[in-house]
Amino acid sequence: MEMIRHLITAAFLGSALLHAQTPPPPPPPEEGGGTDGGGRSFDLSKIPVPEEDKKAAEPELSAEERQGIPIMLSVVPVGYVPPPIIKIGKDGMPREEYRHPLEYPPVVYHVKTKKGSIRVMGPQNQIGPATRIPRTSRISLSYEMPPGEEAVSDDAGPRLRMIGEFGVERDTTHLVVVLWKDPD
Repeated sequence: MEMIRHLITAAFLGSALLHAQTPPPPPPPEEGGGTDGGGRSFDLSKIPVPEEDKKAAEPELSAEERQGIPIMLSVVPVGYVPPPIIKIGKDGMPREEYRHPLEYPPVVYHVKTKKGSIRVMGPQNQIGPATRIPRTSRISLSYEMPPGEEAVSDDAGPRLRMIGEFGVERDTTHLVVVLWKDPD
C-alpha cells in the first residue's frame, strides 16, 4: 500500500515537472520597440489633432441638447444577409450590384438632432458599441442609403431614409434597438 502511494506521488510530481512552462519574455523597453531593432510603437495620444478633424468629429447639438444627460444607444441589425452580387462593369473592373437597402439590414444609422444627425454604427448580427445621443422624449432613427451608380448625391451630407420614431422613458440611460429582417 505504501509502495502504491509513493508511485502515485512520484508520477504526479514527474508529470508536473515535465509539463512546466517557461516564463514569458520580459516586457519591451520603455521607449518601445523590440531588441531586434524592428518596428517601434508610438504613443498616438501625443499627436495633435487638427482643428478641422476636431470639428468634424463633434456633432452639432443645441445648447439644450448639450446640457442634458446623454443616452447610450446601440443598434443591432439581425437577420439573413445575402452574399453580394458581383458583375463586371463597363471599365472591366468587378462591381457590386446594390440591392434595395431594406432587402438586408443596413449598418449605418443616423439619429436626428435639432441641428443635424449623429451617426450610429450597427454591426450585422452583433451588439455594437454604444453611441452617445442627446436625451429627447422621442428618437428619430434613419438609415444611410448605400450609393448606387446612377444615384449620386450632390449634397454634402449622406442620403437618409426614415426607419421610424419611438418614445423614450424619462429615466432611460441605455437603449438597444433591434432591427429584424426575415430571409423571405
